[in-house]
Amino acid sequence: MPKTQFQDCVVYVIDDDEALLTSLEWLLQSVPFNVKSYTSANAFLNEIDTKCQGCVVTDLRMPEMNGLELQKALKKRNIDLPVIVMSAYGQIGLAVEAMKQGIVDFIEKPFDDQQFVDIINNAIRHRLEQVGDREKISKIHQRLANLTQREQQICRLIVQGHTNRQIAKALNISEKTVEAHRAQVMRKMEAGSMAELIRMVLVADPEFAGHLT
Repeated sequence: MPKTQFQDCVVYVIDDDEALLTSLEWLLQSVPFNVKSYTSANAFLNEIDTKCQGCVVTDLRMPEMNGLELQKALKKRNIDLPVIVMSAYGQIGLAVEAMKQGIVDFIEKPFDDQQFVDIINNAIRHRLEQVGDREKISKIHQRLANLTQREQQICRLIVQGHTNRQIAKALNISEKTVEAHRAQVMRKMEAGSMAELIRMVLVADPEFAGHLT
């Protein structure tokens, strides 16, 4: 079994079948994952660390609270962990409906060990990439906010594709002044090239270049 890349993440496994729960716990620990197992969704919700990274693997059908209800409860609490449901034969329709409600994946019992581990790896990897993207976009927003009003005007015009001469004419300033402001924009935005500046602004705030204040 290959080693996981996500030893710092926690896999929360929830199933009312204690024998299966123990088996899955042993499997995931052997990969190795940090694993916490629960026999009910309520027990899990009572202990969940809202700041942790990882994923939730839950049986679809359970007494008290099923997998879909658990996913809704996590959303209500603003707990952003990917949820994978395990479904028994004949429950595919329910599993598909669960995915429409936000479940990231499902696996049908009985399943192959490697398939199970691969699904968990993929879910965690995708979520960490999303978190990384959100952090990058947040940093770009902060950099844009740190530009002066004049620098924001020039940044918008740069992203719109205007030359220094066109910007100078539009703002009634000299080209040397535009060049100085452009250099400040590049420095504050931490952009190595015009292409990088345009790309980061359009990814983080597609509407930014559409309005000139």
